[in-house]
Amino acid sequence: MTKISSILFLSIIMTSCFYTTVPDTEAVSPMEKIRGVSLEGSSKPLEANFFDEIVDINGNWVSLMPYAYGKNDDPELIYKNLKWQWWGEGKLGSSKTIEYAQSKGVKTMLKPHLWLGHGDFTGELTMDSEKDWRIWEEQYRQYVLGFAHLADSLNVEIFCIGTELESFTQERPEFWRNLISEIRTFYDGKLT
Repeated sequence: MTKISSILFLSIIMTSCFYTTVPDTEAVSPMEKIRGVSLEGSSKPLEANFFDEIVDINGNWVSLMPYAYGKNDDPELIYKNLKWQWWGEGKLGSSKTIEYAQSKGVKTMLKPHLWLGHGDFTGELTMDSEKDWRIWEEQYRQYVLGFAHLADSLNVEIFCIGTELESFTQERPEFWRNLISEIRTFYDGKLT
């Protein structure tokens, strides 16, 4: 099997999903019910007690979604040092949110997203030329690797390398194989 087989296709819509952990020193643990929420990057800094309400309703997982911005058919991806970007959409806000979740025992999936144009569907992302694809891929690679390193440094349980990118994955499968291999050189959590 190729390294792509190491990807865990975990659907974590956060409703009634199940996830099994296998500790190194113990037999297979019972299935853990995932009871979680999906959080878009917060517009303002969260308070340290933000996760108290999630824990109070027995929430045990959170999916965090920072954002980058682009346009269909345009190779520029915008994600660095944006003064107008919401607090939770960048690395600092994502990092603090992860730390707050972990302090309450809430597990995390870090799931960088794209916002295209005026809400264009990311599944239809395409470029007009090979040159544009290569520019886009390098910018997306840098964006995702930045968050993958954050996931690694904070011991995030699951890292999502892309969401809804149907045409991108179909047209450029080698890019995804290479990105997965690169992330695997430093991140040993689960990938989806």
